[in-house]
Amino acid sequence: MLPNPSMTSARHNMPPMFNNADKFNGTNWPTWSTNIISIAALKGITGYLDNTTKKPPKTTLSPPPETSWNSSNPLEDEWKARNVWTKILLTFNTKNPVGLEINISSTAAEA
Repeated sequence: MLPNPSMTSARHNMPPMFNNADKFNGTNWPTWSTNIISIAALKGITGYLDNTTKKPPKTTLSPPPETSWNSSNPLEDEWKARNVWTKILLTFNTKNPVGLEINISSTAAEA
């Protein structure tokens, strides 16, 4: 029996989770940030971390074709989804995001 395609793509699209020893704990910044940046580069989302991929303005025109993850000009809905994915990458891989004051209320770059 083949797996349900939507379930497979959902698992594939989730950010990876580090084991507890590798999650950010407030003292392991150099190693943790290198790992996060490497994952972001592989996924094509470093612009969401360094704020070079800006949120596009709202548009009422027919949307252009979907853009790739590494596009610096995503559609508004794409930007929102990729920004959230990036914030999840950060929070899933931090031992205590609230205690370490990871702010997920805005952009991934601000987190």
